[in-house]
Amino acid sequence: MKVLVADDHPLVRSGIKGVLHDFDPAAIVFEAVDFPAVSRVIESHPDLNLVLLDLNMPGGGGLPGLRELRDGYPALSIVVLSGSENLRDMRGALDAGASGYIPKSSPTELMISALNLVLSGGVYVPPQILTARDDKESEGGEVLHVTGLTGRQEEVLGLMRQGKSNKEIAREMNIAESTVKAHVSIILKTLDVTSRAKAILAVEAIEKG
Repeated sequence: MKVLVADDHPLVRSGIKGVLHDFDPAAIVFEAVDFPAVSRVIESHPDLNLVLLDLNMPGGGGLPGLRELRDGYPALSIVVLSGSENLRDMRGALDAGASGYIPKSSPTELMISALNLVLSGGVYVPPQILTARDDKESEGGEVLHVTGLTGRQEEVLGLMRQGKSNKEIAREMNIAESTVKAHVSIILKTLDVTSRAKAILAVEAIEKG
């Protein structure tokens, strides 16, 4: 497994490397201290399996930087590792196409579980998002609907109900397929179901009251 740890704090990088070697003793870990270095490492190592990314590094970045990386390397799993536990930040990162969002305060066991999920092709959604169904606003200021989803997620769900694939939804909404995947993961977890078909049935039941 090849992983890029991108964070401008040496102690954080050292701690994450320790977790990664607990997860996979044979892991090869690269480091970057700013956003320009992230792109250089990815270009030099096209067989990277995962990027653990702090959005607040020097050299640009933030959500625009994440979107740029997502668009430039659509097949690469990029997980945001952040000191922020703000729901708006979490939702913003997932909406920008992150394969997961892990607060730096998370215990080692949770981080390893999240990495397992992402490396298996899933999207890690922080539990804070799933327990915030009653919030009145989403990351874009939209009011949450009766399903507990944001307006953007409702839009994805509507296209799912039309039988569209993730690729078709991404094309129609003009977003990355990985972003659609993140939305679908949140939809399933928010509705407490395990498949797209069950999500559609759950929404129909909600609509019928």
